[in-house]
Amino acid sequence: MRKMRKVAALALSAAMIVGMLSGCGGSNSGSTAGPSGSAGGSSSGKTGKVYYLNFKPEIADVYEKVAADYKAETGVEVKVKTAASGEYESTLKSEIAKSDAPTLFQINGPVGYQNWKDYCADLKDTELYSKLSDQSLAVTGDDGGVYGIPYAVEGYGIIYNNEIMDKYFALDSKKAAAASMDDIKDFASLKEVVEDMQANADALGIKGVFASTSFASGEDWRWQTH
Repeated sequence: MRKMRKVAALALSAAMIVGMLSGCGGSNSGSTAGPSGSAGGSSSGKTGKVYYLNFKPEIADVYEKVAADYKAETGVEVKVKTAASGEYESTLKSEIAKSDAPTLFQINGPVGYQNWKDYCADLKDTELYSKLSDQSLAVTGDDGGVYGIPYAVEGYGIIYNNEIMDKYFALDSKKAAAASMDDIKDFASLKEVVEDMQANADALGIKGVFASTSFASGEDWRWQTH
């Protein structure tokens, strides 16, 4: 049975897109995830090799420059391979099966971690993890280990129609406790208002509380991921 390699991972969370960093430390990889806070873990004067599988083609040139600068500073070779747009998962599956698997790669938040957890190294004791200003954003395992470190965060919210909301709050038939948008502070209060608005859809002149942007192929990631 082939020995499972432990690899670094990058992740995107469901409520927030969070890029995460981890490391691959098999016998063929040459180095483990970087405690130095950069893409590789070797310090100046040490030999090693880092292979980063990049998720975003639009910033491939940036990573190529980082790789060159890192090698010039530390002597550690950094290989950057960029997956084609929309083909990251299939590329990762192919590359992870090779003897020279990626040292660093990206996963899709806690959900993606479940798919790749057998390849993810624990970064809890690394300097990189210690630098996080908010360590709660890291992807963790049931064992308390840290298997994804964020490098970017995007927040998401709900855009609402204030005219419709004001009309709802003025309804005599309203049953939800919230008297204004300021009272909707958590999922429970949101759920109560949404369900009550749906029950009063005719009075509000709406067909449904939420409108969909698109479920077309290539656009449904908003619903599947976010």
